[in-house]
Amino acid sequence: MCIRMVCALGIMFFSVVVAGETEWKEERNEDGMVASCKYHKSGYKYCKINLTTQHGVAPLLAINMDAAFLPEWMETFKSAKQVEKVSDTNYVNCIQYNIPYPFRDRESCSRSIITYDAETQLTRLEFKSVPLFKDTLDHENMEFIYGYWTFKPNGKGQTELEYATLVLPGGNLVAELFNLEAVNVPWNTVKNMLRVLDAGKYKGKAIPFLANK
Repeated sequence: MCIRMVCALGIMFFSVVVAGETEWKEERNEDGMVASCKYHKSGYKYCKINLTTQHGVAPLLAINMDAAFLPEWMETFKSAKQVEKVSDTNYVNCIQYNIPYPFRDRESCSRSIITYDAETQLTRLEFKSVPLFKDTLDHENMEFIYGYWTFKPNGKGQTELEYATLVLPGGNLVAELFNLEAVNVPWNTVKNMLRVLDAGKYKGKAIPFLANK
């Protein structure tokens, strides 16, 4: 499937997601890494992380595409498995999450769509929950998950990174409680990812559809 076709699919698949939010408000700013949030119409916080990194697009994308390794750095992940693969740029991962007691752990499946814009050089990995799991004795379904990663070279040997995530956990984990960690989870996720990449994992990783990018 060519990148142009994948772009079209991504636009169709994620056309209506997060209507009715407030404006972005900066909540954390440390060493060039900035966290901003706004309130979704559900009352849950929708947060994003922005920073400039020396890591290239290929390793940044490769670590996100490696489903089995996600629990090693994605905050709250306890297991991850790819259950469907249409192509390298269209796949479904199923995740189980650690949730603090007394709430039940959660699980969800999300479809990821990767697109590349040749004009802007922006690579985007966008994900949205799909209904594949059923509630079990140990895990409860996440009500809704949406988010994205964007990676854009800045022409100075660096990459502009943005990571945004909206989680509606469902059940009795209400917004007032969940929002207490809404910034910390994506913040720690990005910090963990950078530590892994700094250690050299995924260095030189080739991604065919990003050849010469």
